[in-house]
Amino acid sequence: MPRQAILPEALDATGFRLLNEWQRDFPLEPRPFARIAQAVGAAEDDVIAAYRDLAAQGLVSRVGAVFAPRRLGASALAALA
Repeated sequence: MPRQAILPEALDATGFRLLNEWQRDFPLEPRPFARIAQAVGAAEDDVIAAYRDLAAQGLVSRVGAVFAPRRLGASALAALA
């Protein structure tokens, strides 16, 4: 049975985008939140504050890139060890 997300009523369109659009392809650059801010039409500080608020509400536990070790070549490095 598919799971259905239940989001708080106070979550606006920007908050939804912050939760949804960056689950994949998190920007790998020196200022990723500036890139996200540009995409959603907000200031970088506002995006950072929004993620902090979402974390405080328990809607996110971590914000950042996730790497797949096998895709990065870790399995080849392990074979050398």
